[in-house]
Amino acid sequence: TEKFHPGLDGRPVRRELGLGPEHVLLTQIGVRSWRGWTDVLEAMGRIAPRNERARLLFVGAPPPRVAEIGDRARERGLGARVLVLPHRDDVPRILAASDVVVDASFKGLGITGSIREALACERPVVSTDAEGMPELVVHGETGLLVPRRAPDALAEAIVRLVDNPAWAGAMARAGRKRVEAHFSLRAKVEATEALYQRLREGGRAAGGPFPSIAGSSATSGPTSRSSSWGACSRWWWRPWRGPSPGWSSRPWTTSSSGATSPRCG
Repeated sequence: TEKFHPGLDGRPVRRELGLGPEHVLLTQIGVRSWRGWTDVLEAMGRIAPRNERARLLFVGAPPPRVAEIGDRARERGLGARVLVLPHRDDVPRILAASDVVVDASFKGLGITGSIREALACERPVVSTDAEGMPELVVHGETGLLVPRRAPDALAEAIVRLVDNPAWAGAMARAGRKRVEAHFSLRAKVEATEALYQRLREGGRAAGGPFPSIAGSSATSGPTSRSSSWGACSRWWWRPWRGPSPGWSSRPWTTSSSGATSPRCG
């Protein structure tokens, strides 16, 4: 949210694209096939007759894809109303220049970065309901969600935002607040620290070996955990590939004397 914020000036980008304040710029960042750019182009074909000021921008296209998008746009009679840019380093300003940011992904896992970044810039968004996206785009609150591979629904959602700028702006502001609260770097760090703290407290309550977050050699039980924790780091950090020989769901064993030692599989 420090790099992407509503204070960015997108006017230089609009001038570069030959757009005035009267134009409505619809933007999709990323043009891999699973990002649904063909669906966005189909949606633009439905939007264009209803709004002559609308322009569609694709960003991040390699040269072959630039030519393909241009050819498909001309086939649909969209011509100069569809703009294509290669990879750019000024994506924050491109988002700031946009009136609506779209993501029509129909595959992939997790939240699309461009939608999170657009909301951080307080831009109205339309996204498909691909896995993870409803966590960020709460329909009717922080943006609009549409089914995957549904150009008609995508077009209608975009038109709703364009025709209701006050409502669209309110959702965009709510979207930034949601990004700050749940999806910013600060929020992730705080969530990670809270998780470690819960694990530590839970381990102590169960007599387990969880060390302090600060790396102190706190003890909980008859033996110090710090040296044993280091001895068992191989168990703790090993990527999960299924149980290895001798693996146990309990990383600690207790001897007859009551002392604990790490069991590393």
